[in-house]
Amino acid sequence: MATPKTFFCYMPDLPDAAPRRAHIRPKHIEVANKRRATGQIVVGGAILDNDGNMVGSGMVLKADSEEAAWAVIREDHYWHANVWDKEKIIVRPYRVNGLPQTQAKL
Repeated sequence: MATPKTFFCYMPDLPDAAPRRAHIRPKHIEVANKRRATGQIVVGGAILDNDGNMVGSGMVLKADSEEAAWAVIREDHYWHANVWDKEKIIVRPYRVNGLPQTQAKL
């Protein structure tokens, strides 16, 4: 098994996504919390506009490859509910610097 790599993932919402996001959010959070508990998601959350409205998602993710990171995104409830703008998602290798080596209790 390969050593997991770290990826930064940026998933902006579609302009009309707010109602779909609100509807499916509990299922999204349930799965995200399970992935965080296993250490697959290092940190994740909503991206906000200047008024505090959710306009996207971001996460730092552990995966064996970029393809595996994309698979996590494609399995997400927000992907299937067409919350995220699939054409604008960015997944890039990421080097974590300055964070504790043990998983934080949030």
